[in-house]
Amino acid sequence: MTIARLELDELTGKETTDFAGFAARLAALLPGLAAHQCAAGRPGGFLDAMARGTYFGHVTEHAHVDSGIETGMQESMSHLEEVARSLA
Repeated sequence: MTIARLELDELTGKETTDFAGFAARLAALLPGLAAHQCAAGRPGGFLDAMARGTYFGHVTEHAHVDSGIETGMQESMSHLEEVARSLA
């Protein structure tokens, strides 16, 4: 199990479609993402989500799963939660 706290800072609330060509560049760097089903329940579902626009926490989650698969981990799913941060 991996637990991580990710500070997205200026990427909070931004979607993949806010950055032209991002989804295609990431898919080229991590070709295993093409097999990720995501909510669509079929291979390519995550790439479709990036093309429609998805948040960067979601992208990080899938990149982490993909890197685990590439390094031999048996992880096939993950869970993402948003945690409110106190600015006080």
